[in-house]
Amino acid sequence: MLFLTHVFSGISSSLQTIIAEQFSINIITQLANKLTKVKNLNFFENKDHTIKLNAIHNGLYIRPLNYVSNLFFNLQRIIGLVSLFGILFSISIYLPFIMIFATVPCIFISNHIAKKHSASIDKLQDKKESIQNYLYSGLDNQKNKDNLLFNFMLNFHHKFIENKELYINHFVKIAQKNLMLTIYADILITTLSIALFFLMVFIILSKLIGVGAIAGYIQAFSSTQQQLQDLSFYGKWFFAINKYFENYFCILDYKMPKPETQIKLEEKIHSITFENISFSYPNSKLIFENFNLSLHSDKIYALVGKNASGKTTLIKLLLGFYIPNSGQIIINNKYSLQDLELNSYHQQMSAIFQDFSLYAGYSIDDNLFMQNNITKEQLKQKREILKSFDENFQNCLNDYSNTLFGAQYNGVDFSLGQKQRIATIRAFLKPNHCVVLDEPSSAIDPIMEKEFLDFIFKKSQSKMALIITHRMNSVKQADEIIVLDQGKLIEQGNFETLMKKQGLFYELFLKQQY
Repeated sequence: MLFLTHVFSGISSSLQTIIAEQFSINIITQLANKLTKVKNLNFFENKDHTIKLNAIHNGLYIRPLNYVSNLFFNLQRIIGLVSLFGILFSISIYLPFIMIFATVPCIFISNHIAKKHSASIDKLQDKKESIQNYLYSGLDNQKNKDNLLFNFMLNFHHKFIENKELYINHFVKIAQKNLMLTIYADILITTLSIALFFLMVFIILSKLIGVGAIAGYIQAFSSTQQQLQDLSFYGKWFFAINKYFENYFCILDYKMPKPETQIKLEEKIHSITFENISFSYPNSKLIFENFNLSLHSDKIYALVGKNASGKTTLIKLLLGFYIPNSGQIIINNKYSLQDLELNSYHQQMSAIFQDFSLYAGYSIDDNLFMQNNITKEQLKQKREILKSFDENFQNCLNDYSNTLFGAQYNGVDFSLGQKQRIATIRAFLKPNHCVVLDEPSSAIDPIMEKEFLDFIFKKSQSKMALIITHRMNSVKQADEIIVLDQGKLIEQGNFETLMKKQGLFYELFLKQQY
């Protein structure tokens, strides 16, 4: 019997691990599927979503195992209770039901306590994240140089201690309150247990049974009580674990804002018009108010202005990453961007962002083409584009095309300038009619910059191109220059026109000549 128990325990443990791992992978898969449907940045910048996603991420590998272990444990208790109830039925048909009804309030009380405790802990999530972020920042590969040079870990250690003490103090208060409620619940459970014990003794004494049978019944009663208390206790933790899955299902059930009917854009984009656009980020002042602008195909636009003039926000609106507070973005003089199926719109768009991303753990070609099956024609196109660059860079990308990117994967890494060139090549490898380039030469050295910008302007011919730059000399080749200041369009025209006007563009251009 002991041998069988030991074998069953081993099988149960292995089964729990396998189920939990499959459960965890399924969570990752479902979240990945959800992310394929996200088409705007509001989803990621929603604070409630951020907290939920962080909670899911932090518990991704432990919570599924907790859930499965708890489930197995409770199933074992239920199976045990069925056999014990069979024994207690022989004393009194009512006793098992009385025990169950007495336990149900205890379970509800325990769950109520767990719910309040979990809600209080959730309110501390921001404070806990600030503590974790201190460690994550110290371990972040992208921040290592700054960390070492500016001694981040030491200089901000006092803030970490302050946040830690604040978090611990709040946590202890919550734990103390939870302890008091738990004590009251335990007193109630103990009182009910004693009352049930005396009830059983009364029932036993009313029957003519031997001493051995009495001992057996008392043992069965005690075991039943213990099993019911275990169900009550672990049921409380089952609720706490369920809170994790509430976050998970809340993310999965989130409905992306959609118009009632979505139009698939099949025609080529030849114009984009901003009509009376007003926009602000959540809890921020307006960036654009009644803003108007028209863009047309076969034109290269340069977008310039002082810092925080709205340039990057403008391209995020143009790409459909945000929905304006009011006004409309009209495509081809007939479609509102909000009515379009964004996938069909994005198929015609390409971009390099100021904070562009390369994906560690994927090959260089994966990063360039962003697809699984790369065709011979695409590889030929890549080789043609690379001819515009110096021989060293060509050889580098050809030699490492199938090598993983990222030192943490024992792969290859690049300088920031090389990464920016890779991201720019990716923007032009993607079939598009409209391309947006946000500071595309910010990391390129001065010797290479002219050739690089010549490449960009050459590849942007016959497209609608919007180039954001602070390099005023580079905009001479643009068909039109758009000048923004504090969210307003204050100047528009070619280089010669704006220089003659001697406005803000003229001022910015002259300041860069010294």
